[in-house]
Amino acid sequence: MLPCGLVYMAAAAAVATGDIVDSILFMAFFGLGTLPIMWSLAFFGNYVSIGIRQKIRRAYPYMMMMMGCLLILRGMGLGIPYISPEMKAERKNSIECCVKP
Repeated sequence: MLPCGLVYMAAAAAVATGDIVDSILFMAFFGLGTLPIMWSLAFFGNYVSIGIRQKIRRAYPYMMMMMGCLLILRGMGLGIPYISPEMKAERKNSIECCVKP
């Protein structure tokens, strides 16, 4: 019942947004973005040759490395358009803990 590595990376990126609404939207759009490929794999997966499947398996580590680099760049906040947006200084941690005695 453990999710795949891409879900962990998406969850890390959602947490890195720093805002609960942005995190929810990020994960919702991640889920919606995976639906078409998951459905197409379920319907057409048997028609893909073994050779193509092996090529895809060999590409996995490179895709993971690229995704990891992208997340690191995003976290650095360098101001690169569409890759690493600038972090806003006024954003504060809005989580408060209230304990009643």
